[in-house]
Amino acid sequence: DDRFGHAFPPPSPGAHRTVVYLRKTASPGLYTVESVEENTGIPVLPAGRAVLTGHAQWADWLLQNLVPGETIRIDLDTSPDWRAFRTVIGGGPILLKDGQVYDDPDKPVPEAYRVRNPLMAVGISADGRTVSMVAVDGRRPGTSIGLTPGEMAAYFKTLGFRDAIAFDSGGSVAMVVRKPGDSAVTVVNLPSDGRERRVANGLFVYSSQPAAPPPPANGGQPGGGGQPGGGSPGGGGSPPGGSQPGGAGRGLPDIAPLVSGSSQVWNEVAVTGGSGGEITARVMVEAADRVMGAAPGTSTFVVPVAGNASAFRVQIPGIVWRAVADKTSKAGAVVIQTPAGAYSLPVSAVDPAGAPDGVEVVIRRPDAGAAPTDVLLRQTGGVLAGAPAAFEVYRLAGGVRTPVEDTGRLYVRRLMALDRGDAGAGRTGVFAYDPARGLWTPVPAKFVRQADGSVWAVVSHPANRVYAAVNRSRTFQDLNGHWAAAEVEKLAAYGVVSGVDERRFDPDRPVTRGQFAVLLARALGLSDKAARAAAFADVPAGAWDRHEIDVVAQEGLMSGFSSSLFGDGQPVTREQIMAVIGRAMRYVNPSAAPGDPGVLARFADADRVSGWARSDVAAVVQAGVVRGTGANLEPARPATRAEAAVMLAKLLSSAGLAD
Repeated sequence: DDRFGHAFPPPSPGAHRTVVYLRKTASPGLYTVESVEENTGIPVLPAGRAVLTGHAQWADWLLQNLVPGETIRIDLDTSPDWRAFRTVIGGGPILLKDGQVYDDPDKPVPEAYRVRNPLMAVGISADGRTVSMVAVDGRRPGTSIGLTPGEMAAYFKTLGFRDAIAFDSGGSVAMVVRKPGDSAVTVVNLPSDGRERRVANGLFVYSSQPAAPPPPANGGQPGGGGQPGGGSPGGGGSPPGGSQPGGAGRGLPDIAPLVSGSSQVWNEVAVTGGSGGEITARVMVEAADRVMGAAPGTSTFVVPVAGNASAFRVQIPGIVWRAVADKTSKAGAVVIQTPAGAYSLPVSAVDPAGAPDGVEVVIRRPDAGAAPTDVLLRQTGGVLAGAPAAFEVYRLAGGVRTPVEDTGRLYVRRLMALDRGDAGAGRTGVFAYDPARGLWTPVPAKFVRQADGSVWAVVSHPANRVYAAVNRSRTFQDLNGHWAAAEVEKLAAYGVVSGVDERRFDPDRPVTRGQFAVLLARALGLSDKAARAAAFADVPAGAWDRHEIDVVAQEGLMSGFSSSLFGDGQPVTREQIMAVIGRAMRYVNPSAAPGDPGVLARFADADRVSGWARSDVAAVVQAGVVRGTGANLEPARPATRAEAAVMLAKLLSSAGLAD
């Protein structure tokens, strides 16, 4: 029938099949025969169509008795009449009757009764109060070869059951449950197909128990009713945020900082593993249909995966990833929500054309070798604000997993749990580990306190790395009462700026172009980016600022006075910094509107702003990054260390990258 929407496979070699194509009429049960064909495949049926198929002798009967153009009636009758029942479960063979092994005369496939296969069956206890669902894997050498129906019957008899029936097994069996403490369902056996089938017979058990009160903030056991306890996973969504129970006493974080526009929650997820190890969650292909049917404006799709684990691996099939791209015109994102952290993966970060088999996101606690925090603590002089977290993305194609380590100019957001309650803006910096150089480099972050009191960092970074947070409040004696003290000390905590010594910042000292290149790369989280060597002859290969100068030149943020002269040691002017920050605003947000030079008219020295810089200077004025010095902009004056720090702090705030 066209309602099922699936094509039939071609007949087996040597088989005789007749296919009768039918057109529905206005009268239920009446059809007009359109054509009668032999041994053909059957495509997906268009609306208003149906088919009759017959094999062997029934193929001959259809061929001899049905003629194109005639009207036929098709009735479905059973004994007893199916219309008299509210719920019907199909299965077989019957295994036990009244406590005895039963040789079912109506067994569906008699020849399979002596063959071991994957098998599922249900038994009912003698008092009628207990129902047991049993799934036996098969065709897995070294694990399980399956059972015959007779062996399954004997097993139920030894358990003391009165009645038992098998359920259409032999192909593949999947048992799916919601484990205590989890919000999603999990495949708990090893289906012989290697996965849960997209189309399958299913027996479901639901709880009608009312939902329990929310768990306490420090964890607890989940309540909740209406979630499936057996069968195949269904739809239905949890809200994208909230204190849902999770691993190690931590629930799922509120992902509001990662959600843009309307969201849809996917519970079409098969989950395996847990109990402190690794949890693997596979989004089922059925999610693609829900994506395409999502309400207009839906741009974020959420995969919640609860459980107690040190690592969460979430796989999104290619068909689902392409559906998100098509639905959102490649402007959407999928948010992975786990107790270990959350990650927003924009479609634009992994082109579906380059990942035909899908994408995989891993959120895990790295081992000490991948996250040498002793190096970080020596480097910063701070204390850890939480356990390090690794965020990894892979594109899947032809059985090959290719890591996506750099996302170009795309800032990808993630949530990272912090253990210290005093962590936050002005006190805590987040750092990414650069394995190529063996250094930790600062990355932009905001801090949010969730309803349960926990603190999380919202880390924005155009790469996927291992991250760690450090509490490192910094004060400088020569900033006491200074107009720039708050912004300077905040950037010092973030790891962007440092003092000239432990006690002094020297805020009024001019900043050089090389120094500002380093500050800019740190502020934007670009210090770990690989860069080709620029052709600046005045910056030696081993210079302390060479890498950051190469980075900002490569990314189009700063240029030299010529192709071979950067002006490393020369003071950077206020105009140059404003122009660079204008470029940085477009770098972070490519859709940012250009500045209107007309806004510069309120400054008495507006005519001194160079023509090449006017649009960018106007943009930073419009964004509130620069207000001028009284009635002037003083574009040609060398900028001080304090001015450079304040402009960078306001850039991060206006771009939404940091508090």
